[in-house]
Amino acid sequence: MIKQLLSAAALTIFLVACDNTPGSEDSGEMVDASPVTEDANVPDPDVTTNTESEIAFVRKRFDRVQEMEAAGTLRCDTLSYNCDEESGGGSFTFCYVADDLVRASHEFYLGDHGGGSETYYFDEEDLYFAHLTQSSWRFASPPDQDDGTYTVDEVNEERRYFYNGNMIDRLYKDYQVESWKESPDPSTLPNTQTGTGVSAQVSGDQMLEIARSREFDCD
Repeated sequence: MIKQLLSAAALTIFLVACDNTPGSEDSGEMVDASPVTEDANVPDPDVTTNTESEIAFVRKRFDRVQEMEAAGTLRCDTLSYNCDEESGGGSFTFCYVADDLVRASHEFYLGDHGGGSETYYFDEEDLYFAHLTQSSWRFASPPDQDDGTYTVDEVNEERRYFYNGNMIDRLYKDYQVESWKESPDPSTLPNTQTGTGVSAQVSGDQMLEIARSREFDCD
């Protein structure tokens, strides 16, 4: 078993910019950066259904984190790890407001031909949004050539909404990046209700545990 011990002495402060707005290309109106309070806009915690109010509540909390990042009030620690050549490696970035974890990201590569990222958003350790991306590449050529010197990336994304401990919605985005063409702008591509899906390398609960222990097991 290979175990990566992530020492607190090795922490570096790092701010991460992200473009993973829940469910749409428009992040919506920015809101006050104060904590979300119970009011008429907060869904009933005893009811979990895929309703507009619950999705709006997720976006409100997401936008609050984005606003705090823009204001420079997030403290982010980046922790790197390396496994064997087949397992790959990567890094975790944990962002806090005071001592409260509000965003945790994992960027990773899998061998030579794959990788991805997964970002989880928390409110007092309550997971409310996850953006997952995985990609793999292969050699290919445009139709009028056959020299195999080009590549095609297959990219799969998922956006998952959570409320009251349950996933209430998920959106998909699948696309190709062909090296002989201009790359598409992922933010302009539509989300869909069905898709390939992404298998998370690290779950939300595991991310919380890694944030606490500063320890990651490659196996």
